[in-house]
Amino acid sequence: MLNTLMQLLPLLAIFLAGVILRRVGLVSERHSSLLLSAVFYVGLPIVIFLAIVKVNLNGLVYLALLPPVIVTVTTLVALLLRKTALRRVKAKTFGSLLAGSAILNIGFLYPFVTTSYGADGLARLAVIDCFNAIMIFSVLYIVIAGLAQHRPKVSAIVSRVLIAPTLWALVIGITFKFSGASVPMPVMNIFEPMALIVSWTLLFALGIKFKWQLKHPGLFTIELVLRLGLGALVGICFIKLFGLHGIDAQIILVASMAPIGLNSITLAEIEKLDVDFAVSAVSLGLLIGMVVVPITIHIANSISW
Repeated sequence: MLNTLMQLLPLLAIFLAGVILRRVGLVSERHSSLLLSAVFYVGLPIVIFLAIVKVNLNGLVYLALLPPVIVTVTTLVALLLRKTALRRVKAKTFGSLLAGSAILNIGFLYPFVTTSYGADGLARLAVIDCFNAIMIFSVLYIVIAGLAQHRPKVSAIVSRVLIAPTLWALVIGITFKFSGASVPMPVMNIFEPMALIVSWTLLFALGIKFKWQLKHPGLFTIELVLRLGLGALVGICFIKLFGLHGIDAQIILVASMAPIGLNSITLAEIEKLDVDFAVSAVSLGLLIGMVVVPITIHIANSISW
């Protein structure tokens, strides 16, 4: 455990640096938004592309099934709770809770997976990330829009899926991989140094965005149990069902216990849900993730899959 923590300590430090600099007023939320946009539209696509072209992808199709399974199971359990224990919760607040429970914050995991598993782990995480984005802006978007009593247009759903840079990075990477074409050396010379700073930039930006606030603590606890507890259970069942071993099983478990997703705020804003609750849950989820993710990685590495 100590070795794992020492390995991941620099990542914790860069996150805390963002928190502290925001607190003393040297940086603001605007800086965080700019950095996260740069990471989302440029950094992560480069990381995903490089991981795909460098790693053998044979037999990794099952990874695409994890997000649909987690989103489906979490949504069904949350809707069951809506009929029972959460029946008095306002629809807008419940919609934010559902989004946070079902959405995997895969972006948060990239720095940890890069440090712990290298390119092999990144390639696997990239596949999960792309299909996570597809599920967010298709099935989950429709369910949450229904809670907000709004029927989204098919064209809006399709456009949100197709403009995801991570999806195109995956498609282009796979195209290069299976066509046998090699990436030009000048492109690699540009991409590889840029990929090295993505992890640090992402965690620094998330540290800046962090806000110490808690709205609806009881509901947040339920959301956290659904995201981490139910997520872990689904992940373990997924591993057993497909008979996964080694790094495949490790990445599935880590991804299944990803923190509450940033896109839950996006959906809350689009559908005019309880945005304050969504922001509160994501912020505290990030802090909890800084503790849970290293522990999960240690457990995943310790188990004889």
